[in-house]
Amino acid sequence: MKRLKTELNALVNRGVDRHLRLAVTGLSRSGKTAFITALVNQLLNIHTGARLPLLSAAREERLLGVKRVPQRDFGIPRFTYDEGLAQLYGQPPMWPTPTRGVSEIRLALRYRSNDSLLRHFKDTSTLYLEIVDYPGEWLLDLPMLAQDYLSWSRQMTGLLQGQRAEWSARWRQLCAGLDPLAPADEARLADIAAAWTDYLHACKREGLHFIQPGALSCPEKWRARRRCSFSRGPTSTPSAKPSWRRPIKTATPACCANATNTIAKGW
Repeated sequence: MKRLKTELNALVNRGVDRHLRLAVTGLSRSGKTAFITALVNQLLNIHTGARLPLLSAAREERLLGVKRVPQRDFGIPRFTYDEGLAQLYGQPPMWPTPTRGVSEIRLALRYRSNDSLLRHFKDTSTLYLEIVDYPGEWLLDLPMLAQDYLSWSRQMTGLLQGQRAEWSARWRQLCAGLDPLAPADEARLADIAAAWTDYLHACKREGLHFIQPGALSCPEKWRARRRCSFSRGPTSTPSAKPSWRRPIKTATPACCANATNTIAKGW
């Protein structure tokens, strides 16, 4: 009977416990890393001076405790919480080093529910909170999923004005006279793709945000994936080449398509 009661309680606990996946996103240097570090620190020190007035469970003293727990997916890099906290408390204090890709940290929050029905089954519940640091640059690629390659190329061409024209000079020089129907010159195409990536980085350094594919502005993420070569294409192509009008999610290299499709599926 005691064993049955224990198993029944465990079953009820699993049914009542909840899981929440929270994505924190923003463009580079927008403060994502500092925000997540501060939030996690406040939660872990909920009973020693934490200030979370907008969190009802904390405000109503129903949040009993918080601890770090192992990630469910070890294929995702861990969020550098300890390193960031050490930098904040260092002498001199420094802002946490910005992250360069997806990372996450997982917490278990023990709380008393204010749901009268749940209180009939157990006094406390656990919320497993997964906080994901997600690069905002990848979100910039979402509109590409609704475009074909030709229309996207035309849109990018329309932006090459003023300083953008100056920063893209090498790319435009390499593209001069390129015949999209001629046999592929892989070396030239690689140079063109590299020049387009350099153009994106120049835009980013100067504070511009509408750069596509935004995924290519995260070099640390893609450096190991050398198959990712991508560039804007010609803005006028013969109708005999329908592949230029394919949706971008099927026409782009896998690394760029995966970035946009991953967002579409939802983190």
